[in-house]
Amino acid sequence: ILQKMSSEVHLLNWTSEWMYVEAAEKIVHRGEPCDSMFVVLNGRLRAAVSSRIKRREPHLQDLEYGRGKTVGEVGCLTGTRWEHTLYAIRNSEIIRVQMRT
Repeated sequence: ILQKMSSEVHLLNWTSEWMYVEAAEKIVHRGEPCDSMFVVLNGRLRAAVSSRIKRREPHLQDLEYGRGKTVGEVGCLTGTRWEHTLYAIRNSEIIRVQMRT
């Protein structure tokens, strides 16, 4: 089977990390460089900003991500920093895909 897999699948396997995160566990903090994207396998994640920041920057709202959703891909491609703090709101399994910078 491994011989039939494409080089892209092998590369994804080598650059990704399977993670189990418990509810309320922080994954990334606002302001950190966005060097990884995440795929939610099961569970639920929330990208949140503090109420103080929401008052200053009303365009930033809390977002939730469930099974099959990706988080952080745009930030990785544009080389920005995380605008939200990302944490699990349920016990979750995610894949972290490290992007080269």
